[in-house]
Amino acid sequence: MKIYFCVFNQHHHRTGERIGQTCCVVAAEDEEQAREKAYELCGNDASAFHCIEEINLDEGFRYTVYKSSM
Repeated sequence: MKIYFCVFNQHHHRTGERIGQTCCVVAAEDEEQAREKAYELCGNDASAFHCIEEINLDEGFRYTVYKSSM
């Protein structure tokens, strides 16, 4: 199993304006399975998939969200 880091953009349910991001980590055999697991974990009707990255726990991982990108 591989470890994947996933990010979803969260949108206001009436205006559609992007209001935040939700991040999660899942273990999966491949990227497609990771997307499915991530959506079950933190996706909803007001979210849109942003990115997915396979991570190596030995090397570590960092993800920065800047206010201007939200």
